[in-house]
Amino acid sequence: MSQNTVSFEQEPRVGQRNENAFNRSFCHGVATAGNVRIHYVIGGTGPLVALLHGFPQHRREWRLVMPALADAGYTVVVPDLRGFGYSDKPLDGFDVGTVAEDIRQIIGKLGRVKEKVRIVGHDVGSAVAYAWAAAHPEQVEQLVLMEGLPEGLEPSGAGTPMLQGQPPWHLAFGMTPDVPERLLADRERIFVEFLLRRGCYDPTTFSDEEIDAYARPLAALGGVRGALAHIRAIPSSAALKSNARGERARNASACHRGRVEFWQPHGRGSSQIRPARISSDRRAIWPLDSRGTSRVGFREATSVLWD
Repeated sequence: MSQNTVSFEQEPRVGQRNENAFNRSFCHGVATAGNVRIHYVIGGTGPLVALLHGFPQHRREWRLVMPALADAGYTVVVPDLRGFGYSDKPLDGFDVGTVAEDIRQIIGKLGRVKEKVRIVGHDVGSAVAYAWAAAHPEQVEQLVLMEGLPEGLEPSGAGTPMLQGQPPWHLAFGMTPDVPERLLADRERIFVEFLLRRGCYDPTTFSDEEIDAYARPLAALGGVRGALAHIRAIPSSAALKSNARGERARNASACHRGRVEFWQPHGRGSSQIRPARISSDRRAIWPLDSRGTSRVGFREATSVLWD
């Protein structure tokens, strides 16, 4: 099946100059993974970088990082994960293994299947990125995980993830069959605004235009169901990771002692990152970098990708 360039409705962007520069450097495309159409944006020339978005966003969350990476000499591929944005919203196949395979196939359709990829994942995209890297470490040059860690790499003493000091109720809400779709009908923007502004380090980060841009695909047919399907697939994804972990544990070459650094923003509204107070050496299944070092960033991914 062939890759096709398609046109999409213009979305609001931050600043006319940024919009023009972005449109000169990047183009939209659609390719199929199995029988699922995946929408992506691509630009730049050089080594491959794949940016995988989180919930409830889509590929647009990377719009300010993409030009910087392209200018630095990388080919940047940014998909809408299945269920999000302009990609198809099938009824199944939302475990991290299947979603990772979607993106792997898209890279193949771009004719670069033999190249190693630098993968950056945020939130849901972080789980997908790790699933890709764990299943096909030979294809991954480097891996960056933001606001999400695979099992076995959590800081010591880590407990339930918190959203502004409270447990993330939206996970249990999203796992409930059918009810969220009914309750969120015509209220998608309220849900997106709450999650992004209440859960953000700086509540002023997201403008009204940004909230609208993320709420619009959710309000489309199947939008809420498609996005929540990733949450509903958490149990099946966990089972896949457990099986994969067992397989890797039986392979001694996949285990080594590695250093994992956890990063956090430095000061309110700052774009700089400093190491978090918790940084530990621990035995972990981490078959990617022979040096055993991975940077986990929470803001401004460009500053922690490759130093």
